[in-house]
Amino acid sequence: MEPNPVILIVDNDPGFLATSVRVLENAGLRVSCAETAAEGLAILGREAHDLVLLGMTLPDATGFDVLRDVRSQARLANLPVVFISSQKVSPEDQATGVDAGADGYLVRPISDTELLARVRLHLRQRELAERLRASEARFRKLIESQADGVLVVDREGTIQFANPAAVALFGRTQQDLVDSGFGFPLDSKQTREVEIRRADGVEIIAEFRVNETEWEGNPAWIVTLNDVTERFRAQAERARLFHDLGERVKELRLYHEASEILRKETIPFDELLENIVRLIPPAMQHADCAEARITLGDLSAATPGFGDDGPALTIEFALRGGGEGRVEVVYPRTPTEKVEPAFIEEERLAIDALAEMLRNVHDRRSTEAERARTANLLKIAGRAAHIGGWAIELPERKLLWSDEVREIHEVPDGEQPTLEEAIQFYPEEYRAEVTQHVERCIHDGIPFQFEMELITAKTQRRIWVTSIGEAVRDASGKIIRLQGAVQDITARKAMEAFAAESERRFRNLAESMPMIVWTARPDGTIDYANQRLFEMTEANPEEDPHTRWQQFVHPDDLDGALERWHDCVKREVPYD
Repeated sequence: MEPNPVILIVDNDPGFLATSVRVLENAGLRVSCAETAAEGLAILGREAHDLVLLGMTLPDATGFDVLRDVRSQARLANLPVVFISSQKVSPEDQATGVDAGADGYLVRPISDTELLARVRLHLRQRELAERLRASEARFRKLIESQADGVLVVDREGTIQFANPAAVALFGRTQQDLVDSGFGFPLDSKQTREVEIRRADGVEIIAEFRVNETEWEGNPAWIVTLNDVTERFRAQAERARLFHDLGERVKELRLYHEASEILRKETIPFDELLENIVRLIPPAMQHADCAEARITLGDLSAATPGFGDDGPALTIEFALRGGGEGRVEVVYPRTPTEKVEPAFIEEERLAIDALAEMLRNVHDRRSTEAERARTANLLKIAGRAAHIGGWAIELPERKLLWSDEVREIHEVPDGEQPTLEEAIQFYPEEYRAEVTQHVERCIHDGIPFQFEMELITAKTQRRIWVTSIGEAVRDASGKIIRLQGAVQDITARKAMEAFAAESERRFRNLAESMPMIVWTARPDGTIDYANQRLFEMTEANPEEDPHTRWQQFVHPDDLDGALERWHDCVKREVPYD
C-alpha cells in the first residue's frame, strides 16, 4: 500500500464526517471532506485521491448522480467509490450501484474498527488493481514490440488483441482484426503451418505456436505467428533446381550420345535412326511413358509403343532435295504425375536441336552423294560441306559461283558478281581480313579457311558461312586459279550456342548442388564431375581427368556395384 493514501468523504452528516476524519487520520491516512456533490467533484478535479466514501443522499444530488459523473471521466474511471448509507441497502439499490460502478457499501452506524478495516481493504484492492494494470501494460508493451506477429485469442476463438507485426502479417487494420474470428484450430501441443490470405489477396504461409495465458482476468490463448513464406519458397526452389538438374542431365546425355552416333559416318541411315530414336524417351520428363518416331524422307524409325494418341511434340523441317523430316514425341499413356504443360520449353529446344543435327547430317550425306555422282565438283568442296563451289580465274580475277553459292547469298540464278562485289557481302569489319586471305592466296598460294558472317542480298539476313580456298598451279608452278567452297553454317552455330548454353547451365547447376554430380561412359570412365566429388573423395582434379568411378567404391561393395552397373548399361535403365 502506498504511504499516506488520500481519502475523500462526501457526506452531509457532520458527526459522521468528524468521526471518520479522526479515525482515518489517526491511522496515518490523509482525509478530504465535502458536504455536497458539487464540492466533492471540485475536490476530485483539483487533487488525486485513492478512495471515495460517498453518501447516498446529498443536498444537491444523489450518490448515483455523483458516481456516474466520476465514471464518465477517464482520469477517475478506476478510482474506488464506496457508498455510505444510513439504512440497509435493498438488493435493487445494490444492483443499481454496481451497474453504475460502485465498489461497495458501508451502512451506518459503523464502528471505528470496521470503518478503518473496510477502508484499508478497499485501498489494498486498489493497489492490487493498479499493479495488475501495470503488469498488463508491460505485457502489452512487450508483445507490441515483438518482431513476430502476436495475437491474444479468447476461448471462443475471437481475437482480443493484435500487435503491429500481426497486423502487418494479415495485411489488415487493428480494428478489422480485433473481435474477428481467428479461424484456425488452437492446440498448445504443436507448431503448425497455415496458409493466410491477406487483405490484398496475397497468400502467405505462417508458422504459429499457441500457449495458454490470461487476458484481462480471463483464460485465453496467446498465438505467435512467424511468416515462413520465403523459407517454403526456398524449399520449393531447391526442389525445382534438383528437378531441373535431372532434366538437364538427361538432355545433355541426349546431345552427347546422339552426337557420338552421328559422327559414325559408316552407319547406314536406317540403322542410325534406330539408334537415335531410342535415346529420345529417356530425355523426357515422363520417360516411363514417352515414345518417339523419327522420319527423314522415306526412312522412318520409332520406339515400340509409338502411337498417334496422347499429347505430342512435333518438330518438322525441310531436307535438302525437297524431302521432309520430322521428330515426334508422344505420351500414349497417361503420366504417373500429370504436369502442365506436357512438354516444357527445354524439351522443345532439345528436340529442335536434335532435329537440326539430323537435318545437317542428312543434308551433308545427301550433298556427299551428289558430289559422288558429279564429276566436275571442286575437290576442295569435299573438305567443307560440299554446299557450294567457287573459282577465281587469273589473271582476269573473274569470279565464278555455283548455284548453291548464289542460293546462300540470295543472288538470282545466272548472275555472277565480281570479286569486289562478292567481298562487299561481308560486313565492313570482316572485309579487310577476307581481302587479305584472297590476295595472299593469289600472290603466294597460301590456302585459307575462315568462318565469318555475311549479309544476304535479298533479305539482308546476317548468316554464318565457312569458306575454304586454295591456289591451282599450272605445270610451271604459276598460279592460274583459286578455287574453293562456301557453306552456310548458321544452323550449326545456333546449335553450338544452344549446346554451350545448356552445358553452362548444367555445370552451374551441378556446381551449386551440395551433393556429387557426375556422368560416365558405359565403361565407367568419368567424363564430368562437379567439385563435390573431389572435395568428398579428396581426389586431385588436376590428375587423370578420365578416372573410373570404381576407385571411389569400397572394395567390399565393388563387385556388387559393377554387376549392377553393367546390368543397367546393358538394359539402358537408370543406375540407383
